[in-house]
Amino acid sequence: MWISPKTDFEVFELDELYWFINKKARTETRENTYIMTMISRIPRQITGFAVEIDKSSHRLQKIVDSVAPANRYCTDGYFGYMDVNFPGKHLRNVYDKSDTHNVESINSDLRHYIPGLARRSRCFFRNIETLRAVLGVFIEAYNKYGEAKQKYRVLVKHKSANPAKHLHEYRDLPFSVFDFSIRTRLCHSPDLTALACFCMLCYNFIYHEGMRDRMIFQEKNQEVRRQLYLT
Repeated sequence: MWISPKTDFEVFELDELYWFINKKARTETRENTYIMTMISRIPRQITGFAVEIDKSSHRLQKIVDSVAPANRYCTDGYFGYMDVNFPGKHLRNVYDKSDTHNVESINSDLRHYIPGLARRSRCFFRNIETLRAVLGVFIEAYNKYGEAKQKYRVLVKHKSANPAKHLHEYRDLPFSVFDFSIRTRLCHSPDLTALACFCMLCYNFIYHEGMRDRMIFQEKNQEVRRQLYLT
């Protein structure tokens, strides 16, 4: 996984979000998969992630050990972080999200930009390998976009009569995550071309697998109706 060479190793944040693989009945819980992420604040990027069926301290330890150590690690009140051996200082906030609001925001980006992670969506992943592949491709582009945001941001001076009003410190960028690859001419890169082809393969695999399962379901449904008609 690519991370920016200008990564600031002062503070890392960790958090996890849950999701489900395949469909379940509405009477059962759909929480059977966990996506654990570790991010850096400068630049805004994902430095480590894992997709597993549980969020044990052993899984979290692998994420922490996958990159160079940071000075501080900020987490929420989940008990699994207490058994992780952090190389730096561990700040566990059990009261609010003031220390983990960046990783919470990035996890919201994952749900927003990846249809298979969006709530109340028709899209879903049928196996955990596909979810890992899609996340790997997305994080590759997301980290490069975060480095570009850090490079091209412009500091502005705000004048507000209300001192309690929150104002952004930097001006909005002239590009978004969608046209980032066009403006930076990354579409001509053979690596990103390969990634784009891989995305299409993942999409075709999910589509054809869904069509196959739909045909099997229709055949079983027709067989049941035939048996009921004969009886």
